[in-house]
Amino acid sequence: MHQSLRGEIGRIGDDLTRFTRDLITIPSPTRHEKDVARRIDAEMRWLGYDLVFTDDVGNVIGVFVGDRPGCALLVTTHMDTGRPDRIEEWSRPPFGGEVVDGRIHGAGAVRCKGGLASLVFGSRTAARAQPGRGPMLVVAATVGGADGLGAGLRHLLRATLPEIRSQPLFAVVGEPTALTVMLSGGCLLYTSPSPRDNLHNRVFRRVLVKRGGGGGG
Repeated sequence: MHQSLRGEIGRIGDDLTRFTRDLITIPSPTRHEKDVARRIDAEMRWLGYDLVFTDDVGNVIGVFVGDRPGCALLVTTHMDTGRPDRIEEWSRPPFGGEVVDGRIHGAGAVRCKGGLASLVFGSRTAARAQPGRGPMLVVAATVGGADGLGAGLRHLLRATLPEIRSQPLFAVVGEPTALTVMLSGGCLLYTSPSPRDNLHNRVFRRVLVKRGGGGGG
């Protein structure tokens, strides 16, 4: 399996870069995510996700079904960004998606369009390594995350996932981090945001921990 993963990762580099740059060129401030949502939907379909749909609040969800109905791994981050200000002070155009010295520049390159693109491609790579096997893999690009309110994530957990009979046992959140991995609530594995930006920890604890007991992280 590891050998097949290495080979697949080596093949997707150019497509992953292209997708990341495309996302950056599409402005997506909070509550104005429709254009970038359509682009994410199209990429998931092109990559061969088993199911792709948009829920009632605008979250884009891609699913690899697996062979364990009802058991799921959730992979998620938000698609919106803050509005760039003082554009004249930017060293590169905020919506240019330019590659300079091996780095992609632009609004959301770090938070969170680079991470989102990596999750979309990485999840497909993992699913292809063992096609049709393992738990359901749910990849969700949520709205309303950059403003700190997490409206899209809350709806995903409370309404959308139950509608598709998906009960995540673990979640991976693609926020900018110091590459710290934490266990929260006894049921969730996620990449930790900075201590001053622990929105996802709060939302997951309020919505999911109720079903499985306590635990800190």
